[in-house]
Amino acid sequence: MHAPDIVHADHAEGPVRLDGSQILFLIVIVLLLTVDGVDMQILSVTVSAISEQWGLPLSAFGMAMAAGHLGAAIGATAGGMLADRIGRRTTILLGVLWFSLFTLATLMARTTGEIAFARLVAGLGLGGCLPPALALVSETLPARLRAVGVSLCILANPLGIAAAGGCAALAIPRFGWESMYILFGFIPLLIAVIGYFGLPESPAFLARAAERQGGGGASASSQPAKATPRALFKGEHRRLTISIFIAFFSAYLALTLVLNWMPSLLKSGGFSVEIASSALSTFSLAGIAATLHAGLLMSAHDTRRVAMGFTAGAILMVMTIVVALPTSPASVEASGGYIFFYGIIAAAGFMFNGAMTSLYAHAAGSFDPAVRATGVGFSATCGRVGAIVGAFIGARVFEMFGTSTFFILMMGMIALTFIALFLSGGAALARTPASKARPERMTPSIQDRR
Repeated sequence: MHAPDIVHADHAEGPVRLDGSQILFLIVIVLLLTVDGVDMQILSVTVSAISEQWGLPLSAFGMAMAAGHLGAAIGATAGGMLADRIGRRTTILLGVLWFSLFTLATLMARTTGEIAFARLVAGLGLGGCLPPALALVSETLPARLRAVGVSLCILANPLGIAAAGGCAALAIPRFGWESMYILFGFIPLLIAVIGYFGLPESPAFLARAAERQGGGGASASSQPAKATPRALFKGEHRRLTISIFIAFFSAYLALTLVLNWMPSLLKSGGFSVEIASSALSTFSLAGIAATLHAGLLMSAHDTRRVAMGFTAGAILMVMTIVVALPTSPASVEASGGYIFFYGIIAAAGFMFNGAMTSLYAHAAGSFDPAVRATGVGFSATCGRVGAIVGAFIGARVFEMFGTSTFFILMMGMIALTFIALFLSGGAALARTPASKARPERMTPSIQDRR
């Protein structure tokens, strides 16, 4: 079921080197996705200043906060489908232009409803950039570096979220909350201009486009698959698609439970706000290391097996948390001190985030090239739905049934992710056979840019 990718050649022997155009390509992609992460978080870091200036409570902005995530969920699906129809490069540039303009348009809002509308529409572009970016990276970089490239794409989003907080702390006290929307409305446009000259189109997409234009007499069986949601569920695609969608849903639900329970559980046990916050930061910082490590592992090993390994590790860490994590300041010293306390949290962050990174890489490498961006887009949407469900039910399970049921639910979701990965099969991103043809440069031609 997995059609061979048409990629720039990658010799099986010897080190893999990137030329200047490939390095520029990777830098532009990471910068665009980092700014995407900043814009996704921009309302969160400016809402306090806006509510103070407008004289409204923070609760009045709840709909606006949710609207951005809803738009991103829709945009992930739409962006994936669009990328399989008009090209990865074109979809990325359109998405950046779209969310840049509507980030700037937020400055014209005078009510919370208008902000909600601006964030909803901007979210379409924000969510629509990642699926085509993952498809472009996995189809363009040398085979042994594709998983590393996918990992850098995943890493860009949390870096953007962190950058949003740092920039807000510097800009808002000096120039007001409006400065954030001006700054991160124009910066993506500047990067997009660089991207217009530095981003190639996917060789696999160009080959399929040429086949469609020149294959008028070809039989139906030889024609490339159409980029429609229905194509994801045809024949042998069905098991792969359903399994990956379930894996994304359950993995994101479990991760949301972790991110939600950690501060609340620690504070309910008597820990200070500072300890609860630093624990969350430790979890996230360990996740950055896991993202890079997962990329290196997947350069040499099957992406599905790497994902299953991290998922099994996440199950083990939940069990360790239940049995060994100190739940009160008094029990910290008795169980080995704060080094042990933060060590468990860091290990959990490493396993959870490694699983998420390898899950994206597995999806990007498993779907047929003709529907790759569509598949990744739908997968990301399933993940966001899982996150919404996790945010909705997490607190209720914790309050109604206690910590035991809460952790059973979390472990069950991770176990479901593991089972879905096992059943998915699919192709390994790192194992896609490399062409033995002479390596080509990635400098895009004028025809590619069209």
